Formats: sequence, C-alpha cells, structure tokens
Amino acid sequence: MHITDALRAAPTDMIDVCVDVMPFHLLVEKLIYRAATRLATLHSCHLLAKHVVHMENRYFRQHRVPLHEILHTFIIHPNEFKLIRPGLKRNSTVSFVTHIPASKEEAMSEVAADSSEVLVFSDGSVQGGGIGSVAVLFRGGVEKWAVRKYMGTKEKHTVYKAELVRLSLAAELLKQERKV
Repeated sequence: MHITDALRAAPTDMIDVCVDVMPFHLLVEKLIYRAATRLATLHSCHLLAKHVVHMENRYFRQHRVPLHEILHTFIIHPNEFKLIRPGLKRNSTVSFVTHIPASKEEAMSEVAADSSEVLVFSDGSVQGGGIGSVAVLFRGGVEKWAVRKYMGTKEKHTVYKAELVRLSLAAELLKQERKV
C-alpha cells in the first residue's frame, strides 16, 4: 500500500481493522487491566501482595501512586478473588501413566515390553540454536502420525515454551485418534 500511495487515500481506522490492530487507547487499557489483575491475584507470600491489599482498602486523596489509580479505575478487589488449589481430588484415579526411564536402553526395553495399543512420544528441545517440538503417535507398534513444530531461535523462545507446545501437539494427536 505504501508503494502505490494508497495510504494517502485510505482511512487509517479501516486499515487498523483490516490488519486486526486495536486502537492504542484500548490496547493500553487492556494491558493495564491485565497487570492489575495479576497484581490482585498474587499469592499472600509475595512481597507486593500486602501492599496491593492495603491500597485497595483505602483511596487516598493526596499522594496517590499509580497502583491506587489502576485498582480503583478498574474496580479490582484482591480479596474477592477465589484461591484455586490445583491437584487431584481425594477419591479420583488417574487413567494414564507417566514414566521417564533413566537411560535410552531402559526406555527401548520398556517400550518393547509395553502392550498398550496407542503410544505417544513427545519432546521439546533446543538443537543448533533453534527451538522446536515433536510428537509421534504409534498404534500397534507402527508409527501412524508425527507432528513437528519449529518455533524459532533460542533468542526469541525458551525450552519451557517448547515443552508446552509438545504437550499441545501430543494432545492434538490423541484427539485425532478415534479409539483411544
């Protein structure tokens, strides 16, 4: 559009909509709201948690810090957030087994001895400066599906992201299977 001088004649609001860019004031508001919500949900042992709760309880007329303004603008009350503890319920059972063998040889022997109909292997790692993830599904000992995702360089991504992507890829492979 720049080469053809179409930017001169095109309304910029329409261009923003076409490229899915939020107006700047809404983008800033969204980011501030996200930051305030994160502050409000801090664990009680965090260093800032006590200050956030203190600032939420009182609205100062003078000498306000930005946190006062943010919490009161969005009407965020840290005490109203519910604490959710992750984990299994008391009487629930796990329907799958996760096991990481100590060596490659041990892994090969365990896979050979496994009688499961469907096996999924996945990994996320750094190799040669690039980060990627892979998931492979075996049915009856035969490779049926393999999914790979190259994420980019290690300067832009982390191994932790790759590990999350590999879990997502493995879940997608399992979702594609009919009888699991």
